[in-house]
Amino acid sequence: MKKLVFVALAFVSINSMQAQGIGFIEDQSWESILENARETNRIIFVDAYASWCGPCKAMSKEVFILPTVGAFFNEHFINVKLNVEKGDGPNVASHYGVQVIPTYLFVNGDGDLIHSGLGYLYEEDLLELGAVALDPSRNIGGLRTRYQAGEDDPDFLRTFATMLADASDPQADEVVQAYLRTQEDLSTETNMEFILLSLASSSSPYYDYVLQNLGVFAEVYGEETVVDVLQSAIYNDLYGGDPQPEMLQKADALFRRTMPEDAAVMANVVRIIYYQNTENWNAYSDQAIKYFTDNADEIGWGEYNEHAWYFYEHVSDPAKMNIALEWARKSVEMNENYYNLDTLAHLYAKLGKKKEAKTAAKGAIEIAKVTGDDYSSTQELLDSL
Repeated sequence: MKKLVFVALAFVSINSMQAQGIGFIEDQSWESILENARETNRIIFVDAYASWCGPCKAMSKEVFILPTVGAFFNEHFINVKLNVEKGDGPNVASHYGVQVIPTYLFVNGDGDLIHSGLGYLYEEDLLELGAVALDPSRNIGGLRTRYQAGEDDPDFLRTFATMLADASDPQADEVVQAYLRTQEDLSTETNMEFILLSLASSSSPYYDYVLQNLGVFAEVYGEETVVDVLQSAIYNDLYGGDPQPEMLQKADALFRRTMPEDAAVMANVVRIIYYQNTENWNAYSDQAIKYFTDNADEIGWGEYNEHAWYFYEHVSDPAKMNIALEWARKSVEMNENYYNLDTLAHLYAKLGKKKEAKTAAKGAIEIAKVTGDDYSSTQELLDSL
C-alpha cells in the first residue's frame, strides 16, 4: 500500500512539474550530472545564465514555465540551470566556449556537445531547438561528425556553417571557408553573405576580395555595414592576442579607401594600439607623441590621462616622460579629478620631483575622500615620498 501511495505521489509530482514548466536541477556537481546522463542514456539540457542577465530572467519567467515546454523538455532531457559565475559554472562555460548568455547547451553523458543555441527564444523556437538536438541528422554534433569524416557537399557545408554561426561556434569560420572553396561564383548574394560572415580577421583569404569589390557588396548590404565588417576584422586582429604586422598595411588600405580624409589619423591610432598589444613600448611612445601632437585640439582629458599613465608604466626616457607630464597637466586643467591627479603624482615621483608629487597626491586623496574612489595606491605613493 505504501508503495502504491509513493508511486501515486511521484506521478502527481511529475505531472505537477510538467504543468509548471521545465524542472531544472541546480547546485549539483557537473560530474554527477554527467554520471546521471550516462546511466539514463539521456541528453543534458543546460541553461547557462547569470543572475544579472535580463534575457535569462525573461526566459525563466516567460518561456521555461510554459506547460508545452515543460512537457517536452522534462520527457527528453536532464535539465540543468548553470550559473556561469558560481560553482562549476565558470569551468563548464569555459570548456564549452560559452561567450554569450543565455546559452543553451545539449551535452551527452560523455561530455560531448551535441547541440547549442543562444539568446532569448520564443516557445516555438525553443521547442524546435530541442527537437533538433534530439535528431543526429540535424544537430551540431551529428553534422560535425559528418564534416570530420570528410563530407564536403556544398549544401551540407552551407547548412552546417549557418548552424555554427547561429550558435557562435568558433568552428564557424573554418566551415564557411570550406563551403566557399566549393564555389566558382562568389558574387551570388548567398556567397557574398557567407564571405562577410567569414571575415573575423584581416588574414581571411576573402578580406582583400571584399575590399577590392566594396562597391558590389555595398549595393547589397550598404557601405556602412560592409565597412563595419572590415573594420571589425582589423580590431579583432588588434585585440585578438597575436596581431601581425601585415594587418597594419591592410588597415591603411581600408582607411585610404573608405575614409581618405581621416586615413592618416586612423593609421596612427591603429599603430598605437598595435604597439601597445605587442608591448613595443618604444614604438608605441613615438606613435602616441605623434598622435597627440597632430591632434591636440581634439583630445579630451581622459585620453591625455590614459596615455600619460601608460608612459608612467612603460616608458623610461626622460624626454618622453616630460611630454607625458605635460599631458597629465593638460588633463588636470581640463577636468581636475582623482584619476588625473593620481597620474600626475606618479609621473612627478618617477621624475624625482617629490615636492610636486606630494602636492598632487594630496590633492588626489582629498578628492577621492569626497567621491569615494579607492585611493590606497595614491596613499602608498605619498607614504614613500
